[in-house]
Amino acid sequence: MFKDIMLFVHLIGFAFGFGAAIGIQSFTFEAARKAPTTIKAVARFLHIGAACSLISGLALLMPYMSSLKSMHWFHLKLPLTLAVFALMGISAKKIRVSLEGEGDAATYSKAMRMNRITTILILIIVVSAVATFH
Repeated sequence: MFKDIMLFVHLIGFAFGFGAAIGIQSFTFEAARKAPTTIKAVARFLHIGAACSLISGLALLMPYMSSLKSMHWFHLKLPLTLAVFALMGISAKKIRVSLEGEGDAATYSKAMRMNRITTILILIIVVSAVATFH
């Protein structure tokens, strides 16, 4: 039962995070400047989703600790997950900086490129998770 609940939380976290990442990418710099509270709200969903996925992912991993060495696809998933969290943090900072004061379209554009890379990495993580645990 615990595993089912954690898997549900993990998938909900993924949906929040991935959906918010796609949502943020849909904002142009001009649109983001006009609706900064919307960007902040969508970013909050992304962070909530990431936190749910991280916590539940660690809980789901506990029963497999002894067999991690043989989970080769998981060896791909873990560093990519760390890269996604790092990119999310850097991107969030760039978005925040780009929307302050006069704003900076170039910095915002860099953040959006980072978000696209993050989205692709998330899809690779999903494939590696399915390959690991299927």
